[in-house]
Amino acid sequence: MIGAARYSTLWLCGRLFATPGYPPLSRSELAAALSPYDALPRSSQRVIAFRTAALGSLMRRADAFLPSEGAILDAGCGHGQMARWLAREPGRQVLGVDSSESRIRAARGAEMPPNLRFERASMHDAIASDGPCWDGFVFVDALLYIDVEAQRDVLIATREAARPGALLLIKDSIAEPRWKLRLTRMEERIKLGRAYYGNAPGGPLTYRPREEWVATLHDAGWRVTDDCRTPRFLPYPGWIAVCHAV
Repeated sequence: MIGAARYSTLWLCGRLFATPGYPPLSRSELAAALSPYDALPRSSQRVIAFRTAALGSLMRRADAFLPSEGAILDAGCGHGQMARWLAREPGRQVLGVDSSESRIRAARGAEMPPNLRFERASMHDAIASDGPCWDGFVFVDALLYIDVEAQRDVLIATREAARPGALLLIKDSIAEPRWKLRLTRMEERIKLGRAYYGNAPGGPLTYRPREEWVATLHDAGWRVTDDCRTPRFLPYPGWIAVCHAV
């Protein structure tokens, strides 16, 4: 169970990262979301706890926009918090993939519902298929670790693998405003240098303006139908986009 002091800190973290209309996770929801990681070392639990709190508002947004039934891919799933949250809906078949063996191992650690799987794989390999097979895609802070051409290829692959009515949700850091970009880039370099993301390989850290993202998504066959920035008082240039297949 989350202690009162710890919960207050996590709740504050969740409030700071929340966007309008999507509140942070409640105490009981946080406790349930963190329970699969109880067997991990304390240091790992702390990282996962704060990441989960920060993701709470986005988890609610993904749950609201993505189909309640069908195959959902969480690409770059990390420790699996988003995938586990989405799998609470039994009509979804959720697959979380990540290139880090240690994070996938942590994601698999606890008992999983039958509609949830985790695999170590690259984003492109997980998406690739012989035909439409996915009803929803989630990319949370994942695409910035590949270059512009690879981003384009991944987004085209999602469109080719998308069933009619499929949705795509992206949350990533963009190249504006510049002062936030500088802070974010510096923080990411430090994290990568300290192997903060486990054994996942580092990437080029590709930050792009919102207009470029919208154009790239359109060229790949996706239309941005709802988008917003993460709270402006935070030192992160976060952008959230919900896209429909054209």
